[in-house]
Amino acid sequence: MIFSDSDLFYNELGSRIKKERLLRNITQDELAKELYLTRTSIINLEKGRHKPSIYQVILIAKYFNMDYTKFIPVVIDSNLEHKKTTVLDLGNIVSDQNEIDSSAKQTILDFISSTRNQ
Repeated sequence: MIFSDSDLFYNELGSRIKKERLLRNITQDELAKELYLTRTSIINLEKGRHKPSIYQVILIAKYFNMDYTKFIPVVIDSNLEHKKTTVLDLGNIVSDQNEIDSSAKQTILDFISSTRNQ
């Protein structure tokens, strides 16, 4: 899946988090308490209305004892044209994060850009 719209990206991300939460029989309240969030925040996250920082996604994955990349709904196609689009879209998604500092943003964007050449 390649998402050209960040709303679709966050909807799928939220859906994957919800699916994992339900598989483990964890309530929204339990997950909220673990992450120091409200239940409403978890509802919004699962519906794609809350755009979590990368740090929050990593915390959720850590709580579930799994690799955070399992939540990220991006598959980079071997077609170079798709790679360019995917890299740009991910760059926009990273740039939209207000919770991470500029140094972390640049590191992530550098990594994403390096995938173009592979």
